[in-house]
Amino acid sequence: MFERNICDSHLQKLKKDLKTLKKNKENENKRITKELKCKEEELESTKATLQLKDTALEGLKSITQEQTAKIKALEEQLEETKSAPLEVHNNEDCKTGLVNLVACSKH
Repeated sequence: MFERNICDSHLQKLKKDLKTLKKNKENENKRITKELKCKEEELESTKATLQLKDTALEGLKSITQEQTAKIKALEEQLEETKSAPLEVHNNEDCKTGLVNLVACSKH
């Protein structure tokens, strides 16, 4: 009978230990699941941030291309403007017109 009590006691202890182990495993599973969910949310947030940055970069590239085109057009305009006085000076009709204009302004 004493052996049976020892066996029962040992069996009860094993059952209790098993129950504790199950509880610990459940808690660990919950913790891991929660961590995994947090990591997934972080990943989604990071993806969204990267998409926003990509969109911003594309916008900046577009603006840069537009500005480069405008600068090129302005540079061409500047070159045309620089050469215009030389063309006027070399053009005989313009010279005559300027001489007449100067003469008229003296009178």
